[in-house]
Amino acid sequence: MTEDRWVHETPVFESDGYNPAMMRYSPWAGHRPFAYDYVANVRPACIVELGSYYGCSSFAFLQAVKDFGLSSAFWAVDTWEGDSFTESDYREDICGQYRQIQDACFAGQKAHMLRMTFDEAAARFADASIDLLHIDGSHRYEDVRHDYASWKDKVKPDGAVFFHDIGEDLLFGEPMGSHRFWQELKGREPLTVEFPFSFGLGILFFRRDVYENFLDRVDLQLYQQLANREDARNRDALRRQYFENRDLQFWVKDLQRQLEEKQTHLEAYGADTARKEAWIGELQEDVRNYRELTESKEGYIAELQETICGYEETAAGKDAWIGELQEDVRKCEQLTESKETYIRELQETIRGYEETAAGKDAWIGELQEDVRKYEKLTESKETYIRELQETIRGYEETAAGKDAWIRELQEDVRQCTELTENKEAYIRELQKTIRSYEETVAGKDAWIAELQEAVRKYGEDTAGKDAWIRALEQRLAEAEAESGRREARIRELEDALRQLNTEAGALRQYRAAVEQTWLGRRMSRRMETQLGTEEA
Repeated sequence: MTEDRWVHETPVFESDGYNPAMMRYSPWAGHRPFAYDYVANVRPACIVELGSYYGCSSFAFLQAVKDFGLSSAFWAVDTWEGDSFTESDYREDICGQYRQIQDACFAGQKAHMLRMTFDEAAARFADASIDLLHIDGSHRYEDVRHDYASWKDKVKPDGAVFFHDIGEDLLFGEPMGSHRFWQELKGREPLTVEFPFSFGLGILFFRRDVYENFLDRVDLQLYQQLANREDARNRDALRRQYFENRDLQFWVKDLQRQLEEKQTHLEAYGADTARKEAWIGELQEDVRNYRELTESKEGYIAELQETICGYEETAAGKDAWIGELQEDVRKCEQLTESKETYIRELQETIRGYEETAAGKDAWIGELQEDVRKYEKLTESKETYIRELQETIRGYEETAAGKDAWIRELQEDVRQCTELTENKEAYIRELQKTIRSYEETVAGKDAWIAELQEAVRKYGEDTAGKDAWIRALEQRLAEAEAESGRREARIRELEDALRQLNTEAGALRQYRAAVEQTWLGRRMSRRMETQLGTEEA
């Protein structure tokens, strides 16, 4: 790690253009500014990541490598098959999506994918060859402990190890095993730093000079503030999405109303078509009956003509009766012609109805196809709307709980502030008492010196004043004893003062940590709710 000033950058992450949901809203997203700055300022030559998932952390490291033209080599180690915490998320080609973004954005960098287990990949790296190791694989306690034990010797003495998911946030009702392991690791490794937000990020150093240099250069509070701003932007995006979803609900309801109206029209047209088809059947039956009647009448006319011929041959006097018969024949012919005209009209009407029915059948088919499309669209939108409503309810419940917890934290901060102020006043009184004792002791030391000088002179001048000298020596001894007691008391007061200063410093750190933690937990618990919603 270099000694120059730590520079904070404002990067643009190209990967957001390909998968914004899993980059901007990933549980790791809050740490991207720090990861980018770490690579930009420390410039590690070899970065190894155990567990890359969609690549939120990977592409943050690689963005800094690309932007600053570094020659750093990056290795992403993952099976891309998930663990018990993320198995429900692996329903698509996550590895293919990761590779697509890497090839599109970071083809010019030394970016490598090792699709294998962490133990299989460990054999590829020599001891003390890695500058930055990021452990973010399985979240079970035994797995995190095993990964750290297997890989820690491969990190350089002046390197660092990042641990994700070390926070106290609950997942499926209990803290993750990575949180438990981090607590144990802090107990035996003092050179650690942690960020509480975004499910927590822990940093382990192996050399004290590197650790102290990091603390001197980095403003940890700045990254908490950046996470808070991003959390505010995400809340605003959620609010906008809520109103957009509400508009979609209105639109879907209007579509449903239109579908119901069209369905009513379809049913009415269907009933009307059925009635018309029945009437057409009746007309066709009438046509058949008229045709049969016409055929029978033609046969009857033929018989009459045959009879007329017989009458003409046998009796010329029956002309009058024949005239009557001919009149009947003429009337039958007229009736036949009118019936044929009526039959033709009926046939024309039937053809019209058949053409109308065919057109209506085609239109009904189109309407039914539209209905099927609307039903599919409505089903998908109703599912999406239900998911959004569930997410919104989760956020509302989480926000209500967090508001109560924030009020409790604010009360704790107020009490800590009052306690700190009282202790600082008590420390000032003790310091005043100590100064008073020091002045008294200094005066007595001068008086003892004068007595010793007087004793020396009396010893030189007279030998008969032994009794008086013994009395002076007794007084001197008593004064020295009193001085020793006072010095012991001063040391006790100084120890008490140091202890009080230590407690006051711890209280100030606790107050700062509380101010940081409630905001960090606020964002991380929101992501917990999102993960729970996705699992559901």
